[in-house]
Amino acid sequence: MEPYSLLLAEVYKSVASGQIQLKDSDKVLPQLASIQSALPQLQQEAAALGAQVAQLKQGNVSAVRRADEVRARIAQHKDGVMQERQSAEQLKKQAAQTRAEADELLKEASDVLFSLTGRRYAISH
Repeated sequence: MEPYSLLLAEVYKSVASGQIQLKDSDKVLPQLASIQSALPQLQQEAAALGAQVAQLKQGNVSAVRRADEVRARIAQHKDGVMQERQSAEQLKKQAAQTRAEADELLKEASDVLFSLTGRRYAISH
């Protein structure tokens, strides 16, 4: 901003001294002075905005990092749920197989009782 301030000061001096001829120079000089006096405040505001942008960028990086961590945890939980479902399915199959085996043994026991006693007995689990 400093080069612009110096350039504006030189233009102001040249217009004021008559080295640069402008139509309505008496109207241009107050405008140049106004711009020149506003430059320091604009420079401070630009610096503050730059700091805010940097802070927001840093915040966004943190938010993106956090979102990635959450996505990774979700993926881990989905994998865990899938493994638990597979395990549950396996246990259901084993339970059905065990029930079938138990039913077969009960039928065999009923047949043995029939052959020993001559009477049918219903054996249940």
